Amino acid sequence: MMNSSPLKLIFTDTVFYGGLGLISRGFTFLTFPLLTRAITIDDFALFDTFTVLASFLILFLTFGAESILFRFIPEISDKNERSRFALSLIITVFVLSALISFLIHLIVIFSQHDLLGIKNTSLILFLMALPCLVIYNSVEALLRITFQKKRFATLVIGNSILILGVIFTFTLLNNRNIDLLVTMVCLAWMFS
Repeated sequence: MMNSSPLKLIFTDTVFYGGLGLISRGFTFLTFPLLTRAITIDDFALFDTFTVLASFLILFLTFGAESILFRFIPEISDKNERSRFALSLIITVFVLSALISFLIHLIVIFSQHDLLGIKNTSLILFLMALPCLVIYNSVEALLRITFQKKRFATLVIGNSILILGVIFTFTLLNNRNIDLLVTMVCLAWMFS
């Protein structure tokens, strides 16, 4: 029969991490009415496409790094070696994502077209933000793996509040420019 302690740990971790996921998505849900009042339907569709593209590219750019962390971190007993392993993996993924972002940037420059209707300056910020988002996701995974719940909660809630604040600020500006919104969100991603 299973000891109640591991079952309790699984339950509390599920509630904790699931709850933070709900809070994070709740902040995203709060941005919906703000954005729909501030921008047109076409611009909202463009912004939504932009954020979905970012999510897809992050999944692609991390190359399963989170799975590697989950697989090998528990097996490394030495704390310093575990830190070196995690740091080297995060640096590798960051460099690869920066290289791929740069290559995408070159393609856009040579095509001389706005991608998805977003001006090239916003696109450059988007491509600069991608490696930062990769680091954010890697750190988030590392904090989850190492059971650093307070830091994880601070990171997730802080980032959610930052994005909500950026979108709220955008709505206060009464500027219906989608490029400004993309620029503000990309800058928030770079500093989160």
